[in-house]
Amino acid sequence: VIGTVVAPITTYRPSPGKILFKDDELGDTVTKVYTGEEIRPDVTVHLDDVLNTQLNEDEYTLTYADNIKCGAGTVKATGVYPLDDSDENSISTAFLIVPEKGNIEKITAGEESITIDVQDQKDSGISGYGVQYREEGVSDWQYEKFGADSASLVIKGLTAGKSYEVRACAYIDILTANGEDELNGLYSGE
Repeated sequence: VIGTVVAPITTYRPSPGKILFKDDELGDTVTKVYTGEEIRPDVTVHLDDVLNTQLNEDEYTLTYADNIKCGAGTVKATGVYPLDDSDENSISTAFLIVPEKGNIEKITAGEESITIDVQDQKDSGISGYGVQYREEGVSDWQYEKFGADSASLVIKGLTAGKSYEVRACAYIDILTANGEDELNGLYSGE
């Protein structure tokens, strides 16, 4: 008997299940420093949350969003073989863009105050600036913050004739599982 056997063809359609950042060895949130340019962290894409099954780069496309200014950026991996018209063939994950290092441009001493002028970073999307100060030789820092609309802060109530150490940073407000939090860039002098 001669005949034809018809067998169903199963199409392999890899679906992204997990995105890992190449420079993230501990599973923590990846942070990148603001540059003014698009930030595109290197990632690997894995199948169905199985870490030892990495997809080939021709099996998915990457789309980045909110990846220029400070705050949360996202990377989305979409399988190139859509299952249907739904968005189920993609997965997204977030990374943080933190302010660049703070830079004090000028410190002006008053009788019982100091005025600190910092490098203006408001175009980077920061929430404001933080200034730490302490009397020279004292270990505990005091902290003041001010909004992004001004790159100058006056600290009052200081002791005349004393020397003070000062450092500054820019910060962003972020929403965490515990509520709103502040994420600082590096302080000047660090």
